[in-house]
Amino acid sequence: MKKIAFIFLSFVWLCNLHSQTWVSVIDSMPNSRPFIFDAEVDTVNNLLYIAGDFQHINDIWSNAVVKYDGVKFDSLGAGVDPQWKGMNTSMIKRIKMFQNKLYVAGQFQRAGKYYSPNLARWNGIDWDTTNFTFKDGTYDGTAIALDVYNNELYVGGQFDSIGGLKCNNFAKYDGTNWHSLSYPFNTCVAGMANYKGKLFMAGQVSGNSSCANLAYYDGINWNPWAGVYGSATKSVFGMKVIDSMLFVYGRFVSIGGTNCSGLAAWNGTRWYGYGKGVSTDWTIFDIAKVNGDLYITGTFDSINDLSTSNGMLNFYTNIAKFDLTTNRWCTFMEPIGGGLNFSIEYNNELYFGGAYLEIGNNTPAMPLTKWIGGSTSVNCGAIVDVGVKEYDDVFHFTVYPNPTTGYININDEENLLQNANIEIKNNLGQVVYSRPFNSQIDLSHFSSGMYYLTINALYSKTVKVIKQ
Repeated sequence: MKKIAFIFLSFVWLCNLHSQTWVSVIDSMPNSRPFIFDAEVDTVNNLLYIAGDFQHINDIWSNAVVKYDGVKFDSLGAGVDPQWKGMNTSMIKRIKMFQNKLYVAGQFQRAGKYYSPNLARWNGIDWDTTNFTFKDGTYDGTAIALDVYNNELYVGGQFDSIGGLKCNNFAKYDGTNWHSLSYPFNTCVAGMANYKGKLFMAGQVSGNSSCANLAYYDGINWNPWAGVYGSATKSVFGMKVIDSMLFVYGRFVSIGGTNCSGLAAWNGTRWYGYGKGVSTDWTIFDIAKVNGDLYITGTFDSINDLSTSNGMLNFYTNIAKFDLTTNRWCTFMEPIGGGLNFSIEYNNELYFGGAYLEIGNNTPAMPLTKWIGGSTSVNCGAIVDVGVKEYDDVFHFTVYPNPTTGYININDEENLLQNANIEIKNNLGQVVYSRPFNSQIDLSHFSSGMYYLTINALYSKTVKVIKQ
């Protein structure tokens, strides 16, 4: 009888998943809270690292961090040990690949068998013996932001020394030595990104300023940059460079006088908002570019008045995409019963993770989910004037005819693409063409459908091409 019941329940589950456009990657996270905070792709070994607040995923015991090869999970030794005795789990909130090693930051005391509180390094086989001596006075330091630029690892957070070097909340690491960035304030580093030769950060820009304000480091001095405005709970959750733009995201109403609720983009000259943004006092936790579109994740009820929220408690939109071809916000899945912390591309597929156990009408879903497409129609709103032409003006080119039945031509208007590479992916994310730049490409042997043509030069730009 139990076997029959199991088969029946499995059949119902599979039928339900078949009707969805997503699939849960995790089967179970027993004896733990479902929090996944960050993910990072190891491009050399084609692995996806997952970090959060958990003891194990499926049957893999690996406190707070695991790796995934697209089919199965595996451990990183025993993971990291709790920071305090009596705690059941450890927590990793930020991870970053640097020089083919994974750096992890969070709240823990040991990584594997080695003492390395709150900042540690996995070399691909085992945890390194390196103790970064990451301190904030007599306490262990805290890292809130990690970034890699010019083959150096940047760390921002709450600390006053690393490896014995005095470095107020900001430091960079060349793989051997730590270097101070002379940040003048003692608190509030919320995010950072290197953009056009400068290090930009979110945090205090004067002794009396908010933790949400923006500044930049020119190599010698820290300089106030722009004010972030909103309610008393305003905050910046991160900064990220995508193509030619610096994106700032979090919970705010405007930056530098530009209305941009939750999301703003800086092109080096001026700010752009993306429509009305998210509903007031809601939050964007991450932004990513996948297959030519921008994806945002967080906790929000609507984006530019577009929503999938169904009125149920704690079921909100929480994920949306901005179509860079049509300049419109789109929702594309059911409301989610919990926040989304990130979205990431791995093996040409979109993964997203966070703190949820249900999607849609109480459908169980562990907090790492893969988008698999499907028949659900995309709900897109009105065209948004966000200065996207400025975004695209990194280099000018046109593709025609589009749609096409055979050849397409690429008009390199400014003769900037002669040393570029061209890559074309199909709608499944598979690379079907990869060659040095050519002004004419034969698509006559391609199947009918949508394709994504990416030109990789100094910057990267993707356009959609329809083969009839």
